[in-house]
Amino acid sequence: MIFGDAAGLTINRNWNLRIDRGKLRFEQADGSRYGVILTSAERLDDHEWHHIALICEYPRYYLYIDGARVEVGPLELPISKTKGGPRRIGGWFAGHFEGDIDEVWLWNRAVPESVVAEHAGLAGPPEPLAVLTPKLNISRARVLVDLVTDSPPDAQTVTFSLTPAAGGDPVKTVRGAIEETRPDADRWNASAIIPTMGLQPGDYRLTAAMHGREIAATAVNYPEPPGWFESKAGASDDVLTPFTRLVMAKTGKSVSVSPWGRTYTFGPGPFVSAIMSRDEPMLAGPISLSVATPEGGVSLQPAGPKIRGESPARVALSQQATADAWRLTSLTEIEYDGLIRFDWSLRATKATQLTGLIFDIPLTPEHAKLIYTWEAVKSGALTEDYSSAFQPIVWLGDEERGLQWLCESSCNWLLDDTSKAIQVLRQDDVTLLRLTLVDREVSLDRGDELTYTFGFHATPSKPMTRTVWDERIVRNPWYGFSLDIGGKEVDGKPALEHFRDKGSRAMLMLRMWDAFSYPLPLGHEGEFRSFVEQCHDHEMKVVPYVGGFLLSEVAPEAPAFIDEMKKVPTVPYPIDRLPGLESQMTHIVCQRSAWQDFLVDGIAHLIDDYDADGVYLDSTSIPWACDNPLHGCGATSF
Repeated sequence: MIFGDAAGLTINRNWNLRIDRGKLRFEQADGSRYGVILTSAERLDDHEWHHIALICEYPRYYLYIDGARVEVGPLELPISKTKGGPRRIGGWFAGHFEGDIDEVWLWNRAVPESVVAEHAGLAGPPEPLAVLTPKLNISRARVLVDLVTDSPPDAQTVTFSLTPAAGGDPVKTVRGAIEETRPDADRWNASAIIPTMGLQPGDYRLTAAMHGREIAATAVNYPEPPGWFESKAGASDDVLTPFTRLVMAKTGKSVSVSPWGRTYTFGPGPFVSAIMSRDEPMLAGPISLSVATPEGGVSLQPAGPKIRGESPARVALSQQATADAWRLTSLTEIEYDGLIRFDWSLRATKATQLTGLIFDIPLTPEHAKLIYTWEAVKSGALTEDYSSAFQPIVWLGDEERGLQWLCESSCNWLLDDTSKAIQVLRQDDVTLLRLTLVDREVSLDRGDELTYTFGFHATPSKPMTRTVWDERIVRNPWYGFSLDIGGKEVDGKPALEHFRDKGSRAMLMLRMWDAFSYPLPLGHEGEFRSFVEQCHDHEMKVVPYVGGFLLSEVAPEAPAFIDEMKKVPTVPYPIDRLPGLESQMTHIVCQRSAWQDFLVDGIAHLIDDYDADGVYLDSTSIPWACDNPLHGCGATSF
């Protein structure tokens, strides 16, 4: 620790500046999200004095070492108060600084670079600041550009241009307003979006200019869209075994949809009215929505469900309910694995006010004895009432069945008391999962609406036909040397024969690539194909580890796609311990991004082209907290 917050939980470390394995590291959190903002390129454990300065000026930071500006980058979280620990200098529970620290200063204002230079003891002024940063957004056909400069503007706008690197006229030109980043900061910023629809792949020069005077320039390589881009691999309406086709029945004003082992019934109300799982009712009554206004409760008058689409793999329904100033609309999809997706909205049909919005899911107590929540994990017997802030997953059930509610975003959860966003209330004849969406006064104009996407999933989702014990999987004991197993021996016998004779029927292999967690062989294509053939000759399947949540900086896709694929706040994941693999930095990705196409298409080629028998996915289903606007995540999305 150099200086910062000593909180034990990372999400409560408001900010923290420290030395980690010889390099400067800055991390930040806002009480619910955490990110590693920077890790310096140079080592600072060289037994010499160094002057370090860090300016945090949302949405960017400026790092100086010995008075020289070494990095300008994105500050991904606003500076905000957290339930952190005391500020500490030089030590905390994770270790003490092995050296001397002197002259610690903390400013609560935007400090010009001239102040940093003065404190660092530099004789002259700092180097001119002109940082032009492009971020490729291939999936949305655009480049986001950001300019920071200490050159006082002589115009109200900056002109950004993309010109072929070989020369010629600009092919794309846009303008962005320029303004001072903070009062008296002596730094100015301009940003813009350059649309790239129709832009030919190739090398370009990006420039920023005022009145024809070039301020900054940088190179941009706009790539040819890769073969996996917008891939439809795996997309089909086939019902995969052991799942069974959906069965739908309409009776009066009700529609029932039955995936394997369960039945969902949709009555006149806008949501599910009954759920049967393994012939037992999960709900003690229909799922309901309570709407409150300053005048009192609102009685929504529902209409019956309408069938919008039907196939063996998917059924689509729509439902509505109305009141004097309100219209509730619900679009529902039920898939053959039993997952229900509700896209629903509450629209004001005239100017009005809302004081409360509560979504209630009443479960039968005998089938709601156990609880599991994520990301603040609570797991085990439900012995008392439960409440928490928003989180994406709540499951309630017994030893044989359950019901999972899920929601990826807290958008439009408008709460003064966030601690009771989710409650489980135990009563004599019902266990109520209560979701409080609004608990304060909200004014809505005509046409304004609050939109939500919820999911439900009654479990179990499919019959268990084989277990992990039936598969008899062995992990390669030569950690990191999976491709070398064919030349290994165990007790004088070839390793693959040894595993086969011991009853192994599948090999979980750890590494087939030079970029960690890549979904295809990379740098070892021929070796991997040979390894699969050897395993099959020994009656063993091959299940390679493809991770599924990390993009390495050395992957071919990283230069063009890292900005729009990674989750924000950024969480670097250093790989420096795998034998035979070059040390590299990986980044946790968001599944909402183009990563999903990259991953699924890679797995399809792995199975079709290399004859792999399956894949091992690690953390792929986790809805990481993400704020990356390049792929559509917002400030409170998961």
